Amino acid sequence: MGAGEAGISAVFAALRFALTCNLLEESEIEEAEHVG
Repeated sequence: MGAGEAGISAVFAALRFALTCNLLEESEIEEAEHVG
């Protein structure tokens, strides 16, 4: 695996991590609104 491929893999991993965190935060906010 070259440096370019490693960089791309890191970018996709970061994007996936950000999307997952974003989805978790949104679901928590929705639950808080229902409770509140």
